[in-house]
Amino acid sequence: MTTDTTPDTTTGPGHRSRGASGTPVADRHGPADDLLFPSRVAHWARTRPDAPACTYVDHSQEREGVERTWTYAALDHRARVLARAVSAHAGPGDRVAIVLPQGLDYLAAFLACQYAGVIGVPLHAPDIRQDNSKLTAVLADCAPAATLTEQPLAELVADLAEPGMPGSGTVLTVEEAGRGEPQDPRPLDPHAPAYLQYTSGSTRRPAGVVVTHDNLRVATAQLRSFTRLGTEETQVSWLPFFHDMGLVLGASMPLSAGAHGVYMAPYAFVHRPVRWLELISRHRARTSASPNFGLDFAVSRVTPEQREGLDLSSLRHVVNGAEPIRAASLHRFTDTYRPHGFDPAAHCPGYGLAEATLAVTLGSPQGGAVTGSFDRDALNAGKAVPVAQDTPGAVSLVACGQVWEQHVAVADPGSGEALADGAVGEVWVAGPNVCDGYWERPEETARTFGARLPAGSGTGGGFGAEGPVRTTATTRWLRTGDLGFLHDGQLYVTARLKDLIIVRGANHYPVDLESTVEAALPEARVGHVAAFSVDTPGTDGEGVVIVCELDARRARELDTAAALRTIRLAVQARHRIEVHDVVLTRQGKVPKTTSGKVQRRACRDRYLAGGLDPAVARHRTS
Repeated sequence: MTTDTTPDTTTGPGHRSRGASGTPVADRHGPADDLLFPSRVAHWARTRPDAPACTYVDHSQEREGVERTWTYAALDHRARVLARAVSAHAGPGDRVAIVLPQGLDYLAAFLACQYAGVIGVPLHAPDIRQDNSKLTAVLADCAPAATLTEQPLAELVADLAEPGMPGSGTVLTVEEAGRGEPQDPRPLDPHAPAYLQYTSGSTRRPAGVVVTHDNLRVATAQLRSFTRLGTEETQVSWLPFFHDMGLVLGASMPLSAGAHGVYMAPYAFVHRPVRWLELISRHRARTSASPNFGLDFAVSRVTPEQREGLDLSSLRHVVNGAEPIRAASLHRFTDTYRPHGFDPAAHCPGYGLAEATLAVTLGSPQGGAVTGSFDRDALNAGKAVPVAQDTPGAVSLVACGQVWEQHVAVADPGSGEALADGAVGEVWVAGPNVCDGYWERPEETARTFGARLPAGSGTGGGFGAEGPVRTTATTRWLRTGDLGFLHDGQLYVTARLKDLIIVRGANHYPVDLESTVEAALPEARVGHVAAFSVDTPGTDGEGVVIVCELDARRARELDTAAALRTIRLAVQARHRIEVHDVVLTRQGKVPKTTSGKVQRRACRDRYLAGGLDPAVARHRTS
């Protein structure tokens, strides 16, 4: 491992005694919780200037990686310099896109936008080898006054524009913009937008969630309260900065805590997952995060020889916000890395979404994952009835944790009436972490962010809260679009409301069908099976379609006719429904979000458009 700890920028000891919002910061203790995110970073730059703020391990040139560290003083200085360049082309209320690869300058650019008082738009870097249409659509939607990028990407970024639509605005490279003088941060309105978080869902038109400065302040405070990450402690992350989990939990939370964040690129993790574990071991990381597929990669793509010498005993939390959280992934990771010091109590299932800035529920009071078993027929009928794990027809679900310093209710998606614990309904969220709405979408904002519950209903969140916290009739609730239920103080999420499959009046959850297929067919790629429904003309309703990616290594000798029959029989036996169509296809055909979630609606669109062909095999009922 090559290490370069010399920052690109230098800064003297003189720093302003006020934070980025203009609020005085404390000298003797940590900053007050009511300080906004940029003010907290400025506080650490003044009080702990030489403490490491962020380390990035670059694997693009050397296999073992090159470590590069910025202190809080260096990060603050770099952000102030970039803020001056941004301010020359954009003012308060203007959008500035961040189109950079993973790295230290991404963090500086995100902070710089807040120092400059503009609305940042964190996005991924374009790739000349791939389709950049989604990136183009986002730029058209937010119409940035300027875009921060790096010199090798400048020309490509400048060309990201649809005919007659806004593009990237003025293209600023961090190489050129980073040569100027620093700028004092602008005073900030806590209720003004800090950035737009574009969701990674399957809708054709991108939706930008408006995250205010106060939303970010509250969200990072909630995460600090849960993780208890200290100023002398470290967090390791490979999650992308343009994704809400990578930006808020991975980057913003440790910086707001005055801790040390250690980062690598997602591609570097995927190519060689042991790198993530090595960083945890070497830096004695206290927290990290990974969805199911990351835990699976850490088991299947790390050899026993690579595991030698790893020490994961420092880990206190490994946050998993996957959809759904798979018990098998948690168990395999525990079994593999317990000999290397991993404590299963560090598993931290959670539930969150961009519209709530990030986290809604997190972990359990005892630590570790909580798994519940429920009667399948009752669950399909809308009621969670606990049963023994070995009961025929039992469905095992991993809880998403307890409500954390906010409010959650489960409501009837039609009437909006609050439901009792154990009843399946739509998950609603209220709290200061819930965002203002979608960028320039008033109707969708009113529909999604303006729900109301009867006075006195709703379940309160907060670790150690005694009983429900009452809300008022004017409380504004976020409709998440997710179905779930509350049981024993834990939230269980069962499906997206729009993904729910209804056959002859009975509900069926896609993840339940997908799990059945994965268990029945060893050649199926776990986490790459999609179940959805389609209209079936000439029948009594909708038909169920199963799209299953095959593991290339295990499918070479596969009897496809037998595999199709196996899937049909397994679904029929366990769920008592006929499958309209089964498609066995190659790797990469089932669309997924950047966080690894199956995009069932996008897969359905691809299926209806014939985009899954040439399939390996298929069988459709007549």
